[in-house]
Amino acid sequence: MFVGQEHIQELFDKFIENKEIPHSFFYGPSGVGKTTYAKEIAKKLNTSFYEFDAANFKLDDLRKISLSDSIFKPIIFIDEVHRLNSTNMDALLKPLEKNTFFFICASTLNPYSAINSALRSRLLFFEFNPLSDEDLEKILDNLDNNLSKEIKEFLIKSSSFDARAMINLLENAKKLGELSLENLKKIRAHFISNQNDALLTSAFIKSLRASDTNAALLYLARMINENYDVLYIARRLVIFASEDVSNANPNALLLANACLNSVKQIGYPEARIILSQCVVFLSKCKKSNASYLAINKALDYVKNNKLSPIPKYLDNYSPFKKDYIYPHDNPHKKQIMANDCPIFYKDNAIGYEKNFEIWQKEGLYKC
Repeated sequence: MFVGQEHIQELFDKFIENKEIPHSFFYGPSGVGKTTYAKEIAKKLNTSFYEFDAANFKLDDLRKISLSDSIFKPIIFIDEVHRLNSTNMDALLKPLEKNTFFFICASTLNPYSAINSALRSRLLFFEFNPLSDEDLEKILDNLDNNLSKEIKEFLIKSSSFDARAMINLLENAKKLGELSLENLKKIRAHFISNQNDALLTSAFIKSLRASDTNAALLYLARMINENYDVLYIARRLVIFASEDVSNANPNALLLANACLNSVKQIGYPEARIILSQCVVFLSKCKKSNASYLAINKALDYVKNNKLSPIPKYLDNYSPFKKDYIYPHDNPHKKQIMANDCPIFYKDNAIGYEKNFEIWQKEGLYKC
């Protein structure tokens, strides 16, 4: 019995009923059922399931499978798909278009950072959420319905919503002969942490946003102490630099990117110093969310409004391109760049952004 992810199960029940499932990308924290549910789908479809690890994946293996299983479409599952090299990602494109098998891949990373755009365009994305305490308790009851309340509680809390880690701890504790809380604590002296722990991440980002440097450092220290993926932390800092600091201090994004690249090469324990420098800088920066709000407004407008045609003089292949006014030669002549375009960006004039208004008044081009 598969437990949890009801929002995904509901969708796939309908796909399975029609005997067709989409090529899919399952993403979310470790131990929440991505691989298990892919196997569950294969059982419900009554078809073959072939599992590969991206690090060892070979396209020749895929060719053999798709040719040998011609009665029912098999499911090809690639775990940790972000580890595929670019050549293998590109090699998957044509087989996916031929649609001779069902393709499911999984990753702990967001699909927009895990795979290239060509592969993304051929997949649908399904996010797996952390399992609840109730979900994990159901899993334990299915494995052993004689567990005491205190043992269940320790197994669940110490595993940080990772069902695989919880089951692994239970199985190894039973090998000691006596399943006791004392033995469980001997095997797992420290609670593990899931790198996608939403609460700790939220507290970390909100402390940065509030310019509370000490709180941000406290949460950073907790993340490091609980062995969060160093790249996960650094990527969050890059996002924060653009979303919350933005053009109030453009150097924030440069420093955050430098931090990401540096910790990728160095790793723990020295990466803590680089992360700390970046956190202190970002927390102290003036903040502006003007760019963040602007793109959200623009996307909302594009999704919900009939769009006007692009002016013909902006088309390099149109005879009307001769009507385009080149700003460097004609700095005082204004020309419409988009028909019926609303105002999306409102300048907060914070920090470096104050220069924008000055430049606008002085003219962006020298006469």
